[in-house]
Amino acid sequence: MAINPDDLQRRLCEQLCASVRVERRPDGELMLQADFEFPDGDRYPIYLSEAPGGVRLSDRGDTLMRISYDHDIEAFLAGSRGQLIERILGEERVAQDRGVFQLDAPIDRLSDALFRYGRALTRIYDLTLHSRSRATGRNPADGSGQVVGCGR
Repeated sequence: MAINPDDLQRRLCEQLCASVRVERRPDGELMLQADFEFPDGDRYPIYLSEAPGGVRLSDRGDTLMRISYDHDIEAFLAGSRGQLIERILGEERVAQDRGVFQLDAPIDRLSDALFRYGRALTRIYDLTLHSRSRATGRNPADGSGQVVGCGR
């Protein structure tokens, strides 16, 4: 079977468009629904609002709120993790304002902005997988804080 690039592009566009929609919530706010999900299956809440020169994508603080369920936020945002978060935000051109991750973009760059925003939130949430015990080689199971051996 020969792959037809035009057919692939058409199908990809159809599938991507089918998985993205904008809904008006009962409170009047616009929410973008896309296939970005947290590990528990909840979709990323991506709110849309007007911004100078375009549109703002915002999580309204939901990402850090979710992280706070299992992690001390002050500790999570400090040290090397905090530096990684700042690097991620810089690379994806996402801003943080008092715990709210947001990205402003011109309307004609909205699809690019959505992918950058989704990548940023995913990368930040994935930092929860790097616990201090794994990073330091300490054994959290026995509470001793002893360095885990290498089987010698």
